[in-house]
Amino acid sequence: MSRSTRAARLVERATRLEAAGHVPGAVGTFREAVQVDPSFAPAYVGLVRLYLSRGEIGAALEAARVGRRRRPDDVALGLAEIDALVAAGRDEEALASSLALTRFAPRSVEVWWSEGSLARERGRFVRALAAYRRIVRLAEEGAAIEPERVDEARQLASALAMLVGDLDLARIHCDASEVRAALCE
Repeated sequence: MSRSTRAARLVERATRLEAAGHVPGAVGTFREAVQVDPSFAPAYVGLVRLYLSRGEIGAALEAARVGRRRRPDDVALGLAEIDALVAAGRDEEALASSLALTRFAPRSVEVWWSEGSLARERGRFVRALAAYRRIVRLAEEGAAIEPERVDEARQLASALAMLVGDLDLARIHCDASEVRAALCE
């Protein structure tokens, strides 16, 4: 049996332990999966999720960082890292990681949804607007997205477009410089 197969079985066991309420056993089993296959991203994702649920933010961050060093290409692990950064109050790092993840996985609806939510909650309304518009565009291009989620993305994009239009300081100060005047046209 391969290392990744053994790690996958351990993650399944850890998930069952977690569902049964045996969190310490689940943590130990996720750790065992990491030892069996240090590049098995679902084990790190499970650890981050469990640590966050227990309020162990430092441990969650460490699990996310170690996992990302070993698997920088894993989207679920990238999203887990963002969750840990937000829980730690490291919003700027979370926003930077989110932006990097959108560039790495430009067709991932989960990545764009996370980006939109994070940006909106942090008052980065232009970024949030771009994320929700991207989700709508992905749906129009044929990506498999639940219709309710597309409708919600449309509604959020519409509301944000109105808000951003009202808050567009470049338009308010069009005469402040030649560059701003050009942008206003």
